[in-house]
Amino acid sequence: MKNTMKNTLIAAVILSTVSAGFTGCKKGENDPFISFMSRKGRLAGEWTLASGESTDVNGTTTTTTKIDGTTKTETTGTTVFTTTYSETITIEKDGTWSSSSSETITGYSNKYDAKGTWNWTGGVGDKKKKSQVVMMTTSSTEVETIGTVTTTDVRTYTGSDAPVAVWDIDQLKNKEMIVIWDGTSTASSTSSSKGSMTFTQ
Repeated sequence: MKNTMKNTLIAAVILSTVSAGFTGCKKGENDPFISFMSRKGRLAGEWTLASGESTDVNGTTTTTTKIDGTTKTETTGTTVFTTTYSETITIEKDGTWSSSSSETITGYSNKYDAKGTWNWTGGVGDKKKKSQVVMMTTSSTEVETIGTVTTTDVRTYTGSDAPVAVWDIDQLKNKEMIVIWDGTSTASSTSSSKGSMTFTQ
């Protein structure tokens, strides 16, 4: 009887400790409840954009964008622009990243490659630690072709001049990541952007 009670107590302590460790990894609202990998381990890898949608408002003009597989559709009023689109990003555990995107339609193509560094935010306000990622761009190359004319734009950045984007990671599973954003700016007019992107491995 003593051994049975002792074993039960030990099992309960172990389960409690392990559960605490697992739930500490749950930062996004839709993260898995239990994961054997750290959030950094789940973030690292090569990701392919599977789908996405956004709504961008600039003054009185609203543009909606939808990505489904390799089809990207932008709608502004009655104008619809559809292209073939692909995007991948590789995130390394050492704090670096690289990305590549391609957009094509008859008579037009755009290829954009970039790389930089990333880090978690420490959590501000109601944001949890490791729920946001700061993506800093250190270099980029854009090659755009319109008809028979090709232009190349190569840029490098250092220090505070480097462009920065903040990703809110709503879900981070072993093979799926959902990034969301929602922001507004006001000057002479109001502009806003809201959307999500789903990446898979």
